[in-house]
Amino acid sequence: MTPTRIAFTDARLVDGTGADPVGDATVVVDGGTVVEAGPSEAVSPGNDARTVSVGGKTVMPGLIDAHVHLTLPERLPFHLEWANMSPPEHAIRAVDAAKRTVEAGFTTVRDVGACSYIDVDVRNAVERGDIAGPRVLASGPGICQTGGHGNYELPWLELPAGSISASADGPTGIRVAVRERLERHVDNVKTFLTGGASDAAEKLDTREFTDAEIEALYSEAHSANKPVAAHCMTPDPCRRAMEQGLSGAHGDTVEHGIFFHRDESLLEEMATDGVALVPTLTVYRCMSEGLGSGVPEEAALNARDSREDHVKSVRKAIDAGVPIACGTDTGGPQAYHGENAQELVEFVEAGMSPSEAVTTATRDTADALGIGDEVGTLESGKAADLLVVDGDPTEDVSVLTDGSDDGGIELVVRDGEPVVGHLDLL
Repeated sequence: MTPTRIAFTDARLVDGTGADPVGDATVVVDGGTVVEAGPSEAVSPGNDARTVSVGGKTVMPGLIDAHVHLTLPERLPFHLEWANMSPPEHAIRAVDAAKRTVEAGFTTVRDVGACSYIDVDVRNAVERGDIAGPRVLASGPGICQTGGHGNYELPWLELPAGSISASADGPTGIRVAVRERLERHVDNVKTFLTGGASDAAEKLDTREFTDAEIEALYSEAHSANKPVAAHCMTPDPCRRAMEQGLSGAHGDTVEHGIFFHRDESLLEEMATDGVALVPTLTVYRCMSEGLGSGVPEEAALNARDSREDHVKSVRKAIDAGVPIACGTDTGGPQAYHGENAQELVEFVEAGMSPSEAVTTATRDTADALGIGDEVGTLESGKAADLLVVDGDPTEDVSVLTDGSDDGGIELVVRDGEPVVGHLDLL
């Protein structure tokens, strides 16, 4: 069993706040909580602490992914994958995805669409200590309109475990759908305001749901203090949703935002209201490179052709002061669980500094998800979710990826317990 109080010494501290790294630092954790983190000369570990020297390596907060699908098969066609899988198979897949994700240094994720509420079950299993995985914020199946993005339920194709989203129509139908998810104790609600790129028959700029339906969804979720994550590609549907209840004050987020650069006034409104954007650059790069690997040609071309727009939207959102959160859409086409740190590489390519990318994937994402008082930084009183990294991610984020030639994640600790790593804490 892991000692209750551990002092990680001889560390380069990257605390997630955006502050410069601190050399010769010490991080003290007791049970599942950070006690103190700072320059070694200013930190008193206590006589009962087990000292673990990390040899000058970086100690930083666990990373956070605000957009995953633990039950998605990572490859297309989704329908054929789902139709050939039983509910237990989906659960097995999700457990494996959770394990790969936390081993990659992501100690918290938000699942924004899972079949059969398996994300809720994974969340509970992780909390009980039954399985290895990140802290999970669960949504169950997303809520889509009939014939809209996410409406993968087809009358001629049986999906034994259901889909990652389910259709609902009309204000009353929408309210019932939200309440069904509340009954299953979800942490947030997922919905769709536009079309998407994963289906060749869809158009990214298609508006979905009426204003009355959107108002019903947000008001019902907010009445239970549940935030909403909204898939949205273009500016106008986002503005409509903000008029009908989408709000930073409630912790709502907008996913993707590929064409938001077309309306800078919307970005200014999002910044003023504190509505976070979760760009998910990773999945669209993966889709754009997926020709010949199961991604439909039109979907791959949609992703490829919109790449410039996507990056431009992220840059303009940053310039406007829109909160940015890290989300990958792993589980989506060719976006593999455990490769989540690719989003930090994408952020740097989009114009962030490596240090800004690290802060985005820790503190800023925690704040966007409304859990900034619990995780995201190595500060007194927060959860002992931390990584020991060989290398300095504030200089080169690739040390957080499997593809790094030098360095890498050597230890993952979640709630004070080592999940994976090379340092012996026993």
